[in-house]
Amino acid sequence: MHLLKKIGFYLFLVASLGAGLWGYFNLKESKAPPTSVTEHIPSNALCVIETKNVHDLILQLTRQNLIWKSLLTEDLFHNAQNGIWYLDSLTKSSPDISAVLEGNPVYWSFIKEEGKTENLVQFKLKEQKDAAKFEAFFKSVLTKNSSIASTTFYDVTINQKKWSACCTNGLVYFCSDAGLLQKSIGLLKKESLAENTTYLNLLKLNGKQKTQVYINHTLSPLFNRSIFKQQSLFSLEVQLNELTCNGYTRPDSASVLQVISGQEDAQMHEFEKFPDHVGSLTAVAISNGGLFYTNNLKLLPTAIVQKNEKAWQSLNDSALYNIRAECYTNIDHEMVIANYWLENNAEQIIDLKINDEDKAIQLLKLMSDSVTVFNDLKVYQINSKYTNLFSFNDQPKEMQYAAIVSGNLVCMSGKVMLNHYNESLKNSTVLAKNTDFMNYANDNLFQSCNYLYYENYDQMKLSALPRLINSVELNTGNDVLSHVSLSVTSYKTDFQIRLHATHKQEVQTQETHKNVLWSYTADSVISNNVFVFTNHLTRENELCFQDESNTLYLVSSTGNALWKKEINEAIRSTIYTVDIFKNGKLQLLFNTDNYLHLLDRNGNYVQGYPVKLPQRVTSPITLLDYDNTKDYRVFLACADKKIYNFSLYGIKTEGFIPFKTDNEVTLPISYAKVGASDYLITADVGGKIYAFSRKGEGRIDFKNKVIEGLTHLYVSAGNNLDNTKLIYVDDKNSLLSKISLSDKKEAIKLGDELSGFHATFELLNDDKQMDMILFGDGAIYAYDLFSGKLLESFNDQAVYKDATLVYTESNQYMIGYDHAGEKIDVIDLTGKLMYSITNVTHKPLVTELYKDGIKYLIAIQRNRINCIRLN
Repeated sequence: MHLLKKIGFYLFLVASLGAGLWGYFNLKESKAPPTSVTEHIPSNALCVIETKNVHDLILQLTRQNLIWKSLLTEDLFHNAQNGIWYLDSLTKSSPDISAVLEGNPVYWSFIKEEGKTENLVQFKLKEQKDAAKFEAFFKSVLTKNSSIASTTFYDVTINQKKWSACCTNGLVYFCSDAGLLQKSIGLLKKESLAENTTYLNLLKLNGKQKTQVYINHTLSPLFNRSIFKQQSLFSLEVQLNELTCNGYTRPDSASVLQVISGQEDAQMHEFEKFPDHVGSLTAVAISNGGLFYTNNLKLLPTAIVQKNEKAWQSLNDSALYNIRAECYTNIDHEMVIANYWLENNAEQIIDLKINDEDKAIQLLKLMSDSVTVFNDLKVYQINSKYTNLFSFNDQPKEMQYAAIVSGNLVCMSGKVMLNHYNESLKNSTVLAKNTDFMNYANDNLFQSCNYLYYENYDQMKLSALPRLINSVELNTGNDVLSHVSLSVTSYKTDFQIRLHATHKQEVQTQETHKNVLWSYTADSVISNNVFVFTNHLTRENELCFQDESNTLYLVSSTGNALWKKEINEAIRSTIYTVDIFKNGKLQLLFNTDNYLHLLDRNGNYVQGYPVKLPQRVTSPITLLDYDNTKDYRVFLACADKKIYNFSLYGIKTEGFIPFKTDNEVTLPISYAKVGASDYLITADVGGKIYAFSRKGEGRIDFKNKVIEGLTHLYVSAGNNLDNTKLIYVDDKNSLLSKISLSDKKEAIKLGDELSGFHATFELLNDDKQMDMILFGDGAIYAYDLFSGKLLESFNDQAVYKDATLVYTESNQYMIGYDHAGEKIDVIDLTGKLMYSITNVTHKPLVTELYKDGIKYLIAIQRNRINCIRLN
């Protein structure tokens, strides 16, 4: 017994040691890697974007932001997008890999390497054991680079640009340059962003953010160097047509921002009085004029500093007192500088709000050579010695004229500027009367700050004026940006900033007479309707359509072509979104005259497709999923007068006997479940009604018929045969007809002349009962199937081929497509025409494109689609 106890003790000891060692190594593998990503980002990075939700950022920035889309003609942004899209697509395809990225900070860096800007994407593993997952993942989807011995690299070519990936020492790297990737892996800590004290201090100031952007202005030329001199860090907010940055920047002594140190912040409004058509505005809060102009000396060229010192001495001597000090104390908290491009020249206004007009007039008398009255405005012509007294910035203009206007000292650069200013006063064409400007100003320019800058891109793109953002595409492209603003507030030794840019989204065109968000131009005239497809990786909506050359397009929600594919025939059906493999990956299903087609999200055929059909198709596809299990059934009728049933694999469904009809069927197949029985229902062109089972067996021998050539049929399912009804419009007799599955018929006189009218069935009111819209020559009607007419709208010249009711944020509209007039009529619920969108050649699509609760209208205009927001 003693021996057994001894053996048991040793076994227990061995087991405990084994469990302890297993626990130790398992804990070791479960621990997060000890390194940090910033230790492997070179300190000479131009820009670093850090985000804790990389999938959302990529979706919003590269797929649902019109400003980013406008930048894609520049190689830097196009290459960056290609790489980040590819990485996002790869990681989303693997749940294990995607889980590592969820909530995990990802760093996307832009780094100058041998004259080119390269992209470096990095993130840290959540646990050390995740390294094996990534190694296996890269091995399975990329190509191993055998030329590098020190670390295992994997390569992929994306649009003729080679990218490299690796996982080492707890970090994952994806880079557009293999040399930069090697350098980043072996980077000394002192050479990294982790040792950049300014970056670390800005991180503390900015706090924890979901997405933030770091820019090194000493290396990056992106922003105006006279304002941004050193480094900035800000959070990034992305909306469809806006980018907003909130954060902090650190200037140096040569920065414009350094001049505002020691000044109190204020709300600034004086620019409202300025003439319209301004290119850029700079407003500065001045609580201490002497300090401001002392700091300002550091910005001005030496020659102007010396000129102004002599000028002030001369003015002091003439006044017999320190008029310079009096002038500085007379400034009432605000100075505004406005730049204009007039007669192909840069012109400028400097406006100083003043406390005492008499003191300002005394100064102007000493500064001027002459005084004239110009259209009721008393104008002082400034002596050349004094033309730079109020200059601010490193490119000052000489002020040749001045006037006192409504408590302000206004200086103007020349006769052209004076004329423009005077005309604006006479005609009241000032910024305060510009609705577009004031809408932007109310949201972005009236907050309290020390320094405010604004650009109007409609004016700036016509000029040679200096810009805030240095981007060729943004500054020269058509309808790229509308407004850009920067507000700056002093915060200890740093400055708090808000940078905001809006895309020129609301462009009113002659063809639409409505504001267009974006346009896409196809290679030839678009021949069918636009359909929505959901990208299973990004969950965003995309748009699919075909042109006259039978080319199929998939376009992003911001009008960026994702792919084009030539199809052998014209599409004859709705384009459906399906999940053939039941794994969340979505495909596009449709038919042409002779084939059934199924394409994946990249435009490639699913294996086995296209499927040749028995004969030419005569009806649209009906796609059914009886039990919501993704066990799809595809029904269609062919020219041999048979109805076929296919599985989604393009194979005739086993056990279904093709259903024979007397005449061709052009209606889709409807489905109703009544009690425990299934009914598949349709009618042929001769009016005969058919109801058959899932197996193709006839269920009901109808004696009643529908009208010949019926183009619409709605099946209202009930709980028995008597209250399950086939509903259609007999347009020749203006009747609403109902035939039950028990073969009983009833008809209601509609009271309108409906010959040639078509019908659709929708929920139009809140009674949860199906309603009906009728449209045709000269009119649109809407009826409740039980209580009567809901709407009528008349237009004698119109031939409506489609109509639908649309609910927006604040209104309800009937959208009618007038085929004869090639236009869309937007009609309110009283039947009144609100406006028309012209030059429209197909039925429009109304969709919640961005899943933001806002409805957008996709209008087809020959070979172009326009995206229009509905208000």
